[in-house]
Amino acid sequence: MKKIILMLAVMIGVLFGGDFDEAEKEAEAENYTKAIKLYQSASDHGDPKASFYLGMFYLLGSMGLEKDRKRAISLWYKSADLGYVDAQNALGLMYRDKYKDYAKAIEFFQKGAEQGNPQSEFLLGHMYADGMGVKQDYAKAAEFYQKAADQGYVMAQNNLARMYRNGQGVKQDKVKSYQFYTKAVKQGSIDAQKNLDILCKESPEICKSITQKATIHSPNK
Repeated sequence: MKKIILMLAVMIGVLFGGDFDEAEKEAEAENYTKAIKLYQSASDHGDPKASFYLGMFYLLGSMGLEKDRKRAISLWYKSADLGYVDAQNALGLMYRDKYKDYAKAIEFFQKGAEQGNPQSEFLLGHMYADGMGVKQDYAKAAEFYQKAADQGYVMAQNNLARMYRNGQGVKQDKVKSYQFYTKAVKQGSIDAQKNLDILCKESPEICKSITQKATIHSPNK
C-alpha cells in the first residue's frame, strides 16, 4: 500500500510539477502573490513538495502570508501522507520539540526511516539514545546511527563514533571511533574534530598507529 501511495505521489509530481517550478521562479522574482497561487494550485493537485513548502510559508508567515500554525500542520500532514520525507521529519521535530509528544515524533521519524532517509534514521536513533518516547536503548540507537552514517550523515557519524569510544550499545572500539570521527571531520564537522582530539589524548597510541599506517600507504610516498 505504501509503495502504491509513493508511486502515485511521483506520478502527480510529474503531471503537476509545472505549477511548482513556476511557483519557484515567481518566488525568486519576489512575485509572492502569484507564487503562492501556483504553490496552492500544485498542492491542490496533490503535489507533496508544494504542500510542504506552502506549510512552511504559513508557519513562518512569509511570502506575504500571515502566520497560521494550524494550516501549516494540515499541509504538512497532507504532504507526509503522500510520503514526502521532509514533511515527515518536520512534523516529527514539531511534535518532539514543541509539543513534547515523543510517541508521535517517533511515528513520523519511523516513516522517514522506512524510506531510508538518513536524517530520519539519525533522529530516530537520537530518540532511542535519550529514551524519548521509548525505553532507552543504546544498541537500537547505534543501529539507526549506523544506517545514517553509512549514507554520510555527519551528525550520525559523530554520534556513532562517540558510542564506539565509550562502548555504548556497541562493543568498545576506539579504532572505529577514530574512523567515524575522521569521516565527519572530512565533511567539516567542528564537533567531530574536537571529539577526535579528545580521543587522541585519551588513546594517543591508536591515533598514532592509524596515522602511521595512512602515511605508509599514502600514494605520495
